[in-house]
Amino acid sequence: LAGIGRKVIFHATNATELDFIKASFGNEVKVKIAQNYGRKVTVYDPPEKQPGRLKLITIAIISPMKNYLIVLEALAKSAEDIEYDIYGPVKDAAYWELCKEQIKSLPKNITVRYHGETEPNTIDKLLSKSHVFIMPSESENFGHSIYEALSAGKPVITGKTTPWNELLQAKAGINVSNNVEEISNAISFFARMDNEEYKSFAAGAKNYIEQHTNEKETDLQYRRLFQISE
Repeated sequence: LAGIGRKVIFHATNATELDFIKASFGNEVKVKIAQNYGRKVTVYDPPEKQPGRLKLITIAIISPMKNYLIVLEALAKSAEDIEYDIYGPVKDAAYWELCKEQIKSLPKNITVRYHGETEPNTIDKLLSKSHVFIMPSESENFGHSIYEALSAGKPVITGKTTPWNELLQAKAGINVSNNVEEISNAISFFARMDNEEYKSFAAGAKNYIEQHTNEKETDLQYRRLFQISE
């Protein structure tokens, strides 16, 4: 009603956001797409992958959006030996209390460690210690931590409402619905792997991110967004 839509250019990071903006402000508004930039991570060789053992990691804020509680409930069904390291600030204290109660009830074959907030310059080292990154978010418009994990050669278990889909077909991870059974099955899938099969998924993760990102095209998108001449 204020006519803002006629006075601004909206920035969307993907086609889904573009549709949402037009649905909110009308089809006549100007919208330009310029996708997010991701930070590629280089890591050391991961620990050897032994069948029946798995090292999981999540680096993200503690909130219901990231679905930590469902991951913990899925771990309770795992027969394999799982180590799960969590890094990130608590944004929802009540939700984290529920998670801590679930952690207390986990069987002895599951070890969960919460390390608190971490600095960006430590992420390379932290990812190096893990086998698989897990974060089945309710939704991500980009998911920088997912991008970093894939670029580091970490297969990812994540939701189906992110830009990073068809992971299993690319041997880069698994997209799951947000339910305990699917997440539990995905965890067991990686836990049962031997080192050779795991290495094929690690290579698949790196290859996936190379094929799904184009920094030169992203540069052009931002030049168009801000009308920067070559």
